[in-house]
Amino acid sequence: MLLEAGADSAISVCPRCTDSWHTLVAHVLIDPELFDMITERRDLTPVELDSVALYVQKRHIQKSWKGQPVNEYYAAYLRERGYEVMPKGPRTNEERD
Repeated sequence: MLLEAGADSAISVCPRCTDSWHTLVAHVLIDPELFDMITERRDLTPVELDSVALYVQKRHIQKSWKGQPVNEYYAAYLRERGYEVMPKGPRTNEERD
């Protein structure tokens, strides 16, 4: 609804933080439908792209979207824009302990 009303998704959701981890895009990555809603409307900014790349390489996401793991879906988006990213694989039993 915010996007429909013209909200700027490039604004940091954490005004005190200067790093790219806190962009709105990073916070919606758990829901690829929201990610698609943003990227269908506009290109991501360099800060947002960096944020997505960091997320994909650091976080496990167990969901799938459009027939592939979500991390790989995001990685493909980044690769199309010149990023070399290796998505974090599935969480292992050792990491759960």
